[in-house]
Amino acid sequence: MQLSGELAKVSFANLLQLVRSGGLAGKITISQGARLGAILIDGGLPVHAEVEGLVGKEAIFEFFLWKSGTFSFTEGIAAAGGRTIFLNTAGDTYDTFDRLLKDGLAYLEAKQHLDELGVGPDSVLKVVEDKDRGDYARKLMTNPGLERIDGVRSVSESLSHLSLSGRELTLIIADWFAGGLVQLARMPGSENSVELPEWVVARLKQDNQDLAKAIVDMVIWVDRVKCWMYQTDADFMRIITSLKTDQAATGQANLQDNARAGTSAGAIAVSNTGSSTGANTTANKSSNSGTASSVSAYGGAAGDVTAPAKPPI
Repeated sequence: MQLSGELAKVSFANLLQLVRSGGLAGKITISQGARLGAILIDGGLPVHAEVEGLVGKEAIFEFFLWKSGTFSFTEGIAAAGGRTIFLNTAGDTYDTFDRLLKDGLAYLEAKQHLDELGVGPDSVLKVVEDKDRGDYARKLMTNPGLERIDGVRSVSESLSHLSLSGRELTLIIADWFAGGLVQLARMPGSENSVELPEWVVARLKQDNQDLAKAIVDMVIWVDRVKCWMYQTDADFMRIITSLKTDQAATGQANLQDNARAGTSAGAIAVSNTGSSTGANTTANKSSNSGTASSVSAYGGAAGDVTAPAKPPI
């Protein structure tokens, strides 16, 4: 059995439910621009996943954020080794398929909320002041890491000691904003930021809801197109050079042919001139012979003609 489609029409959560309901086994391949990931399925449950360095459940959670891209499922026997996801089929345990879906959708909701606020791991936050010191102390105790938010360092720097995954960091920040504990101080490098037109942002998010990654993917594809164009230009110049070389060779050959043709024509003309001169010479000789004959007829040979005798005095 083979399935394929677009994530814009079939969400990742629905795709997992579809495979789960069929009890299928095989491999799901998902691509989004230059990004590529894979999930191994056994008995309708994911047993391994990987994408962009993430493995296991964290890779599964990352796929929940993909709102666009294509997927294809190829049925087959899942590999026995390399299992990184272990889900229980019993409904009263923590690691179940339903729990996986719930956590993934919660991650998606939190990420979308932070995107609307313009908050990310590199954002700089500050704690909202609370006049009630006792309440503020309780908040610090129940929210590990909040005491390190200083309005100077980024969130990822402030909470680096907790070794949180990207999903865990997103959920914590979203929870702090929902509780009114923090607010946005500034964005590092905001002095170099550029505001994009809404239609550009909308177009980029068609490929990837993460605007930063969408821009990175766009730059990668632009560089590839440039490489193709440079190669095309090089091929075009090579063709032009070859054509010019062929034309030059053809022109030289034509000149040589014309030169040979001119030489032959000259030789023919000289031959014709020589024949005419010989004919004229022969004709002149014939004419002279005729004159001599005439003279002989009237007075003998030309050598025998004498002057008349003088009359007597």
